[in-house]
Amino acid sequence: MKFYLLLPFLMLCTRSYAQESTPCYFDVSLLPASKKNAVYQGTLKQKEDKWEATAYYSNGNPVMRGNYKDKKLKIRQGDYTLYYPDGSKKAAAYFNDNLPDGVYQEWHPNGQLSDSGLIHLQYREGLWKTWYPNGYVESSGNYKNGSPDGQWNWYHSNGKSSTIEKYVNNTLDDLTC
Repeated sequence: MKFYLLLPFLMLCTRSYAQESTPCYFDVSLLPASKKNAVYQGTLKQKEDKWEATAYYSNGNPVMRGNYKDKKLKIRQGDYTLYYPDGSKKAAAYFNDNLPDGVYQEWHPNGQLSDSGLIHLQYREGLWKTWYPNGYVESSGNYKNGSPDGQWNWYHSNGKSSTIEKYVNNTLDDLTC
C-alpha cells in the first residue's frame, strides 16, 4: 500500500529529471530565427517556470546561455551569459522582464575582468569599474540614473593616475590631468 502512495511522487520526480531539450535557432544578434536564417543552433529546455536556451559555436562551445519567461524566447528573465569561442565568459547579466537589472560584468578574451557594475532597469547605477587586459584598473566612478556622477578616476595601463573628472548634474564640471 505504501508503494502505491509513493508511486505518483516517484513519477513526478523522474519527470522533473528527464527534461528533454529541443533544438532552437538564433540569428547573428542571438534573437530567435528560423532554421533557414540561423547563424547559431541551440537547445531549449524548460526549467520550472523558465526556459533555458543555449546557442552554440560550430566548435560546440556555447555562444550564449540564458533564461527566458516564454518558449518563444522573447522575454529574458534571469541569468544571461555570453561566451568567447574558446568557452570563456565574455559578459554576464541578470534580466528582469527583458531589462538588465543587477550585477553586470564583462571579461577580456584573456579572462581578465574588463567592466563591472550594477544596472537597475537598464540604467547604470552606483560604482562602476573598468580594467585593462593586464588587470590594472582603467577607470572607477559612480553612475546615477545612467549618467556619470561625482568623481571619476582614470588610470594609465601601468596603474598610474591619468585624469580625474568631476560630474555635477550630468555635466563634466572639472577635469584634472
